[in-house]
Amino acid sequence: TEKLRYLARASQVMLLAGTLPRAVEHDVYQRLVRTFHAQSLLTVISSPDDTDVLRLALAAEPGIVILEQREAESLVGNEFNSDEDFVIGLEEIAQMGGQTVIIMHDTGCFARIREARDIVLRSAYHEPVESVSELGSADTFIAGYLHSLLAERPIDERLSFGLGAVLANRQSLGAGDFDKGDAVRMQKDVTVEQVVAVEVELDVE
Repeated sequence: TEKLRYLARASQVMLLAGTLPRAVEHDVYQRLVRTFHAQSLLTVISSPDDTDVLRLALAAEPGIVILEQREAESLVGNEFNSDEDFVIGLEEIAQMGGQTVIIMHDTGCFARIREARDIVLRSAYHEPVESVSELGSADTFIAGYLHSLLAERPIDERLSFGLGAVLANRQSLGAGDFDKGDAVRMQKDVTVEQVVAVEVELDVE
């Protein structure tokens, strides 16, 4: 934690991702998010692969939460079989504490993005493609999305470049291995559309 605090002094974003090492407390992501909030960093949570860890992290209200479909389904307790299911899932996760929430699926993502006091809902998708390798797709999306965010690109471009990076990555062997030029070119194959909001009441026991 002390080393992360030190590194945070020269950082804009802190990404907390992946399964926790053994013997690490389940609330470590929660505590780290609160620590970095105090240092005015943007905090990003992705793929902890443990619902308890994720719930605790969400309670600290991270700036961005990026999950794969199966993780989001496990968190909210039901499968997503329609666009409306995804939108309801976004809202439920936001009510748990996520500010911006992005749920990825095989051909794109659904996003609930907080911009100041405004909430923007988007669906971004591409045609199914034959992949050389899908290793690192989620990580690649995160990298592309954050790159565009820090460059202050519009919301639609953040999503399309993130997915363009995914498409480029799927054409190469190895996790997260792609050419930026390919990502820019494949960004044009991504369609981004506005999504209609759905009212959701979170059932808290």
